[in-house]
Amino acid sequence: MTIKQLIQKFISKNRTLLRNFSSLTILQISQYLFPLITFPYLVRVLGPGGYGLVAFANAFVGYFTVLTDYGFNLSATKDISVYRDDKTKITEIFYSVLSVKLLLFLLSIFIIIPILLLFSKFNQNALIYFVSFLAVFGTTIFLVWLFQGLERMGYISWISIVIKILLGYFSFCFCSFG
Repeated sequence: MTIKQLIQKFISKNRTLLRNFSSLTILQISQYLFPLITFPYLVRVLGPGGYGLVAFANAFVGYFTVLTDYGFNLSATKDISVYRDDKTKITEIFYSVLSVKLLLFLLSIFIIIPILLLFSKFNQNALIYFVSFLAVFGTTIFLVWLFQGLERMGYISWISIVIKILLGYFSFCFCSFG
């Protein structure tokens, strides 16, 4: 066999693996590239204090993201991959995980609202925390665990990239006109 034939054989046997690898590579590059593009503009427009407040709000809201994820990105991914050929079981896992994630999202709402109302440091900038909290809903309904379990990483990559582009665009517009 020639090298060309070996490469073609490798590609044909590992097509899904290579597709997932390239999708995740593109996603990783975008996760480094987008902040490099947006960070200087946001710091210039918001100032260091304003950008620090936004960064703190995002970090604070990150705890709610961890709560709503509840480890499903690991456990549900494993379950989906084990039952990948059983549509009934996948449907059962899908609705179970999504239901629990939505309940945890509601719990998060019941936790963050009193914090925003009772503590003056949070109350003064409630809009920033509320807008940051919208990301929790996004991660709650984003089906990373499903696509990972089905080995369809391209969907995750492209959806994430489109969302980042849109959020970057709205950030620029909000900072420019707000």
